[in-house]
Amino acid sequence: MKKKVLVIGGSGFLGSHLADILSDHKYEVTIFDKKKSQYLRKNQKMVIGDITDLKSINKAIKGKKFVYHFAGMADIKETNMRPVDAVKYNVLGTTNILESCKKNKVNKIIFASSIYANSTLGNLYTTSKVAAENIIKNYFLLYKTKYTILRFATAYGT
Repeated sequence: MKKKVLVIGGSGFLGSHLADILSDHKYEVTIFDKKKSQYLRKNQKMVIGDITDLKSINKAIKGKKFVYHFAGMADIKETNMRPVDAVKYNVLGTTNILESCKKNKVNKIIFASSIYANSTLGNLYTTSKVAAENIIKNYFLLYKTKYTILRFATAYGT
């Protein structure tokens, strides 16, 4: 039986490549994002939704063993210009995903963070990533939700 995984933010550059690698390694991949992935393969499922909508997150996570959380606001300038949205997506969205992982007994959540989590250069972006990481760590302490935090440097591509 294939292990079922969910790639939240799987329509983006990093998420789409991750989804392909997981598919190549025989995982049953579902992508969750606000827009359909232009890279969607025939052997991947697509769910359109928003990480701030707990009900749609719960539905997408149900039955999954691993959740890769690559969604949220990633542009530093945009995040600093839209602080309410930064908190909405990077902090509240992450908390919704964690709550659903806990409810659905997911084996592990893998979170795409940033090297800016150890910096003062990103301003509100840094704050939102640090807050998300701290909430993830607390979900482990309180609820034993296993996690891995990946701190990416600048990612770019087409």
